[in-house]
Amino acid sequence: MRRIFLLTLILNGCFIFSQTLLAQNKDLFPKSNAKPIIDSAAIINWPYLNTEPSISNNGAFFSYGVFTKSGGQVLIIQSTGDSARLEVSGASQICFSNDSKKFVYARNDSLFFLSLSDYSLLNITDRVSSWKQPKVNTGRWLAWQQSDSSNTLLVHDLTTGRNKKVANVADYSFDDQGEVLVIKSMDDSLVWLNLVAGTSSIIRSPDPENAASVISYSFDKASTQLVVIIGLRTDQGSEHEIWYYRVGMKGAKMMANNRTEGKDAGLFIGSSANFSNDGRYIYASLQPGPDRSPEPGYVKVDIC
Repeated sequence: MRRIFLLTLILNGCFIFSQTLLAQNKDLFPKSNAKPIIDSAAIINWPYLNTEPSISNNGAFFSYGVFTKSGGQVLIIQSTGDSARLEVSGASQICFSNDSKKFVYARNDSLFFLSLSDYSLLNITDRVSSWKQPKVNTGRWLAWQQSDSSNTLLVHDLTTGRNKKVANVADYSFDDQGEVLVIKSMDDSLVWLNLVAGTSSIIRSPDPENAASVISYSFDKASTQLVVIIGLRTDQGSEHEIWYYRVGMKGAKMMANNRTEGKDAGLFIGSSANFSNDGRYIYASLQPGPDRSPEPGYVKVDIC
């Protein structure tokens, strides 16, 4: 018992002595592996993902965007099989091609087409004013316009590398699945371009006599129907009409205007419309018309 008690005293004495020595001589034992303090200032400077990661169809490559306070936006394209990667400052990802052979990204006003076999650039298109791709089925079609006076739209097939040019384009929209492209021309005509079959149909011809213009349009989920809002100038100002198109029709037909029976008086067709999920119904917005009551202080005068 005495030996155990003596050993306990010795150990306790050493522990107390060591604590006292450390307290009195902090500089003799610096913390070599001290971690930085994590506070709000440190978090602000952390890099973070600012784009949703994307992966090629064959699973061999993926891409993502990182933002750092010091270096700004950085796009990273990386192999999943080894450490090979490419970093591009100031760029944003567009898509991998369906065949997993190419990757497209944008930087400033240019589009870059990258070969994934060796990270070499296949093509650079500059002076791009706008570009669009399908919302869901990406990787096959990409369309863009350049900053020139021709208003030419270039529709590019990423799989075959072929291009289709359309002149005098004011606006353009893919359906979600990337099977159809609707093109609005500078003269307010509408064209339905079937990308799969390579055919085109006239949805609506120009109507300058009635000062009519295309305000908006929307696909149904099956991409076989289109609802179009047409704007008209009248003596009372402007109004909207609802037009309808289905694949196989010779052109769109007018479905409703502000004089259509059943519409509440005082409500006018708005600037947007869309289909129900099953494509059987069209939903259009209605809005109050302008107040045409005379302003206070006006005098009513009979004209003989």
